[in-house]
Amino acid sequence: MITLHSNIFFLGPPGTGKTYECLQQVMREITEKDTKPINIAYLSFTRIAAGEAFKRINDDFENRYEEKEFDNFRTLHSMCLRNLPDLKDSVMGESDYKEFGKIVPVNWQTKNLSWKVKIDYSKGKLTTDNLYLKQIQLANNRMISLQEQYDNLKAEEKAHIRINTLFSLEEQLKKFKKDRGLHDFDDMLLEFSKLPDNRIPSFDLLIVDEAQDCSKLQWKCIRKLEDRAKRTIVAGDDDQAIFVWAGSDVATFRSFYDNPKFENIQLQESQRVPALIHSLAERIIKKDTGRLPKLYEPKKECGAIFKRPDIKQCKGIIKQSVANDHSLLILCCIHEHLRAAEQVLKDLKIKYYYEDEGSSKTSLIKAIKLWNKWKEGEKLKGEQIKTLYGYLETGTGVEWGFKKGKKAPQDLEEYTLQDCMKSYGLLVNGKWYEVFRKNVKESDLIYFKGLEDAGKAYDSPPLVRLSTINSIKGSEAYNVILYSDISGHEKTEREKNELHRKMYVGVTRAIQNLVILHPRIKSKSYPLITLANREIELTEWRRRNEKNSIQHTSGG
Repeated sequence: MITLHSNIFFLGPPGTGKTYECLQQVMREITEKDTKPINIAYLSFTRIAAGEAFKRINDDFENRYEEKEFDNFRTLHSMCLRNLPDLKDSVMGESDYKEFGKIVPVNWQTKNLSWKVKIDYSKGKLTTDNLYLKQIQLANNRMISLQEQYDNLKAEEKAHIRINTLFSLEEQLKKFKKDRGLHDFDDMLLEFSKLPDNRIPSFDLLIVDEAQDCSKLQWKCIRKLEDRAKRTIVAGDDDQAIFVWAGSDVATFRSFYDNPKFENIQLQESQRVPALIHSLAERIIKKDTGRLPKLYEPKKECGAIFKRPDIKQCKGIIKQSVANDHSLLILCCIHEHLRAAEQVLKDLKIKYYYEDEGSSKTSLIKAIKLWNKWKEGEKLKGEQIKTLYGYLETGTGVEWGFKKGKKAPQDLEEYTLQDCMKSYGLLVNGKWYEVFRKNVKESDLIYFKGLEDAGKAYDSPPLVRLSTINSIKGSEAYNVILYSDISGHEKTEREKNELHRKMYVGVTRAIQNLVILHPRIKSKSYPLITLANREIELTEWRRRNEKNSIQHTSGG
């Protein structure tokens, strides 16, 4: 049995239970050492994952604890921010980036540079199409100079970026933040990493899950926490490190393998990956030249691998999967390939979910529940009503001037739906999917209405989901349809290694069946079908034998 006094490095291939083992350590820490939950830090990449970890532990304790007692189950960004109270109310929002784009005194000489950003507060993540902001963000996370970041770009990437403009923008962004007392997500980590030891929280147990995806900057913060923790557990799998392009530092994760301060434990039995898919996955990942050596066994079932020309030839598979109530993932490397898949699902009138579950989905679920309560006659506070007004179209759903300001419902007062129709500009009282239609994505409307029609909870896991491989962290499905198309820009050894890992992650999401689609452009494809021919042939052989056996039995 693992000692409760040692640091641990859990190296766990797909489905081998890394998170389970981490949570078992939490359970033992509480029960055997009488450690208070508040003295345990569990760092996860998303707020949802951290919340799920708390629920799993509390279930085992028969709901003995309140969530606040596990308040240190959170993302690293959140951990840093709570220890930087001066930054709490000064984090840049999407509107701040828009304002910066309007006033920045730089001659861009381009018409199409976007200042629109998407901020996911549950992950501490900023997504933008702005190439200049991306380079600044990458330089920060890799802890290198902006010049080094630029020098590392490929020639075709440099063609879209002017170095003088890049340096100018960095200076203007610093000035903009300083003048307004603002900070961005990178600043949370940078400022935390500079704190003196007496301001770093100390824990009896520190756990870092999915650690293969941490950046150099994140590792610097984790080291500060590790130095103050009595015991540290690092868990992950370098074979699933698919965010190097976004700044993750897999080399630091791999360094724990030979770290004498850590007990190295390899998890060796997958409860997810069947034998045929495991065989293909192993041949893919062995192409990664820098990976840590590891062996793990598949589950007992064989599984199956098929190939199809394109997504339109998968209609039967999709319909059968849904009819059997089996989960289905449709995966690719880049979003553009999912448009055809989305159209097939619409044609089949199949309910589906596109993109990863994030804070926007959580907000929509809350809004749907609030609207349904409101329609049933319950009173809502003004602040809740303002949230609902955000989903309504101005002019047709709610009158001009009532979403905010003096005309809007008072935050702490309570109102019925009829009160707001009479005095606070509400123009509609239909079903949520009718009144939210203008401001909610069609795929979300289809998905959540489908759950409602089936009598399922809004937070039920999606039966059919479309996603890029990068957005699928930790997920699995009974059936997986996988595009073998890639971007086609992978040239260096580092880029090719990450591509192998990406395909490995895609393949190992399948619990039972994997369907590989032919690439649309051969020059921009991964040799997935060629690698899988042996397993595909075995799948077909088994299917023929099973069919003949059934026919023979029926005839006998």
